[in-house]
Amino acid sequence: RHSRMILHGACLILFGVSVFEVTLQDAYVNDWPAHGHHVDQFLAGRLDYADYFHYHGDNAYPAAFLYLYTSLFRITAGSIKPFQMIWALIEMLSLHGIGELALQLKLPTLIAILPILSNRLHLYHTRVVSNDGINVALMLSSIRLLSLARPLAASALYSFALGSKLNFLSYGPMWAWAVFRTPPGGFRGMVRAGAVIAAVQVGMSLPFLLGNAEGFLSRAFNLGRDLVFDKTRVMRFVGRVAFS
Repeated sequence: RHSRMILHGACLILFGVSVFEVTLQDAYVNDWPAHGHHVDQFLAGRLDYADYFHYHGDNAYPAAFLYLYTSLFRITAGSIKPFQMIWALIEMLSLHGIGELALQLKLPTLIAILPILSNRLHLYHTRVVSNDGINVALMLSSIRLLSLARPLAASALYSFALGSKLNFLSYGPMWAWAVFRTPPGGFRGMVRAGAVIAAVQVGMSLPFLLGNAEGFLSRAFNLGRDLVFDKTRVMRFVGRVAFS
């Protein structure tokens, strides 16, 4: 009980800090202009991914990204401060969810609140207006559904997260194993979950596939993009030469 009280309090304090920062400090807009530009193109009726372009580059995200960001831009009227407030709320709920999972696994309280103490996580959830926070929240929600033995609903949400940011594709083997172990599980359960993932992806992508299938698949599901050292944050410690 005391561990959960500490977790609740830490999350509320973090949210208070986020509100203070959003209200009084400038945001690092990062890819925000490009995201807004792609939303405008989508609202203009553009369904050919070959025509989505910003000076930051192509729209490299699958279809769910456009649906999600279009909804958020309408809720916030395209204003960055309300957008950041939503991001701050999502950050609090996500880190609370991580803490709850840690306590459910009977890990120490310090482990449960450790992500809340991370300045880097906070920076890229709230201060830097990127799409990482909402995608992590979707993935955590799907993991939570899986822990509640709801593999089909979890797989549908996982597919939506995958349709928002392609890096969740690397979770695929672990996801398949978790579904295999979750009742009713087995190979039949994996096939059913795979069918749900595929159906959600096709359903979301269909307008763009009809618009220009090659243009959509080559951009939204481009697995051959190069990782640029100047863009990486996690791997800078290895140095430019080793990274290359």
